[in-house]
Amino acid sequence: MARPRITPKRIVALPGSLTRWPGYVMKYVFEAWYASYEQEIAQCGLTVNGFLVLVVLDDEGPDTQTGLAERLSIDRSAMVAVVDELEARGFVERRRSKGDRRTVPIHITESGSEAVAGARTATDASNQRIFTGFSPKEKDEFYDLLVRMADAAAPQFDGPASTVEPATTVE
Repeated sequence: MARPRITPKRIVALPGSLTRWPGYVMKYVFEAWYASYEQEIAQCGLTVNGFLVLVVLDDEGPDTQTGLAERLSIDRSAMVAVVDELEARGFVERRRSKGDRRTVPIHITESGSEAVAGARTATDASNQRIFTGFSPKEKDEFYDLLVRMADAAAPQFDGPASTVEPATTVE
């Protein structure tokens, strides 16, 4: 059965002939949200990638540039620039590992934790905006479906299963 085309109310750049494919609609939603989110997070003095790095370091502890690049799907050379910028702003520190001197984990600083706290608030507001008109139940259902889609779209991985539990609510 052919998927019906949608007729967006406020989106003029979305070609109706492409709306039958959810991947295209998701791409459009992501790009539209990302453009505004970049501006919102910039008001906190961060880039989107800088924010992602700080959140992971703040929540999960130190990691290497390579580890962060892989986990966050950021190109390694781009990650160097992200960490350099965060370090120049005093938000992170590179500290040579005592156990393996070849390893240089990235650590978040107190000012990095403070910066990410403010940026989390901006991120929550951005997510609230994108879910305007959704009930809490619809937000949760959407998030659950999105996680299932991400899992289905992800490349096969033969390593250990993730221990990260999905969030139960979307803010």
